[in-house]
Amino acid sequence: MYTVPGTLGRGSPNARARRNWAVRNLEQADEVHLLATEIDTHLPDYAKTSWRWRILYIRAAIDHVLKNQGFQSDEARAALKPFCDELRRIYHAEHTFIAPPKFPPPPDPTSPTASP
Repeated sequence: MYTVPGTLGRGSPNARARRNWAVRNLEQADEVHLLATEIDTHLPDYAKTSWRWRILYIRAAIDHVLKNQGFQSDEARAALKPFCDELRRIYHAEHTFIAPPKFPPPPDPTSPTASP
């Protein structure tokens, strides 16, 4: 039997507040992603492809990418894109205005305010 940390539930006091791609607390993102990956290996095929499971798994995967790569690099955006595309398919939102937030433009490395 697996226990799922409180960070996965919206009603949890530990639920992560989001503003576009910025997430306030990603402390447990690696642990949650590891648990989701482990659970996924034990699920039968019909459960692995269930939209309910895919949403949980994708949410854990997105948070894992955000914690480890952020969202501004080309590599991070490439890692996030398939998850965002799958969410749009699950929500039947391919041809609607509903979409994950747009990525902000990458910082200009020539700008004097750009960090090293």
